[in-house]
Amino acid sequence: MSYEKDGLLRYLSSLGAKKKDEIPVYYLSKGKSGLASRIIKAYNTQSFISAFAYGHQGVGKTTYALLILYNVYRDWDKVLDNTYFYIETLIPKLKKALQSGERIPAILLDDAGIWLVKYSWRKNFSQWFSKLFNLMRTVVAGIIFTSVEVSDIVKFVRDKVIYRISIVRFRDFVEARAYRCYITPMLRHYVKKRFIDRFTYDLLPADVRAKYEAKRREALMRLMKEVETEKSVTLEELPDLSDIESEVLDLIEEESIPS
Repeated sequence: MSYEKDGLLRYLSSLGAKKKDEIPVYYLSKGKSGLASRIIKAYNTQSFISAFAYGHQGVGKTTYALLILYNVYRDWDKVLDNTYFYIETLIPKLKKALQSGERIPAILLDDAGIWLVKYSWRKNFSQWFSKLFNLMRTVVAGIIFTSVEVSDIVKFVRDKVIYRISIVRFRDFVEARAYRCYITPMLRHYVKKRFIDRFTYDLLPADVRAKYEAKRREALMRLMKEVETEKSVTLEELPDLSDIESEVLDLIEEESIPS
């Protein structure tokens, strides 16, 4: 074999290797999404996907999360019905799903840092959240958290989330860059970029955005009322999960989680 031909083969081989390592890009305008496809697969295979989207205020975290839910449900009313600002309002739905055997395709916990910070300083928060997370992964296929900063999601919770999604705005579009979290046998954590979802703000219909904003205002008014009255939240005031704990543990099995 000539040096020229051998060199050409090595060059073509290197091109193939580079292509293999490329990060896939999905366009929500075409109905394609790396995160939504993983959630749908999790729903169909009794598996589980969790993610939190972060980025500065107004960058498009919530828009992205709502678009992902729409890619899953294909119904804007169901998208809004499965968007939550307070964990207390979600838990009754989770319990009902557990009792009926229903599997919820996806939910959004918007501005999760608010209620996580509110409860995280309690000494038993880790144990309580473990019960809650077990309940969620038992009856929900995909959970999306949003928060302004990564640090707003307490470390205990961050370690349980599969995908960390950085929202980055460009002039004509927005990118949701998804990083998969891994842990080595030495218990060291590392992340690897897995996919990119691209979208534009106008993909979210104006009437849906208006309904979302009304729902958000209601949640903010509740938060302001709590601050004004200096309401002290104790662990006892958290929804009791003891009645479903054993049932959840019986249902949890080793899960294969898509990459």
